[in-house]
Amino acid sequence: MMRSVHAGRQLKTAIALVITIPFIVPFLMLIATAFRTPQDYINNPGGLPRSFTLSNLTSAWTGANLGLAVLSTLITCVVACAVCGLVAVAGAYWFRIHQSRAAGWLRWILVACYAIPTVAWLIPVFVAVAQVGLSNSRVITGAVDGVSILPFAFFLTQPLTLSREASLKSSAS
Repeated sequence: MMRSVHAGRQLKTAIALVITIPFIVPFLMLIATAFRTPQDYINNPGGLPRSFTLSNLTSAWTGANLGLAVLSTLITCVVACAVCGLVAVAGAYWFRIHQSRAAGWLRWILVACYAIPTVAWLIPVFVAVAQVGLSNSRVITGAVDGVSILPFAFFLTQPLTLSREASLKSSAS
């Protein structure tokens, strides 16, 4: 019995690895191309690099102002994580202590909202933010990004509140 469970896990892992290949190969090609000299790429566009250079990376870093872009992304991500984490934990706690029929309906509405593609509502939100003149704010962008993942965050944090409560009850008895 244990052997079949182990074989099943190995099969699932192998399938997962095969599924990831179309997603990983383009990144590997991008990385390989970034370290190639222009002449090496012209001689063999699809092959592996024969000579390595960092000049492509340094020119991209300086020419595209990537230092500021990394800082901007960091600010946006920190705000998004803070908004998402704080609101999700507070929401999961609220749903845990409110077991009414209305709370159940609200939970189902949130789950149904997760079925709506994010692009369908995120683009109008960013258009509205741009019309108000706040589209260049990294904090506002981070807040909108944090809100965009909230249904999934509620889904993830609710079992944590249930397990936490069960843990507290078992330690109290």
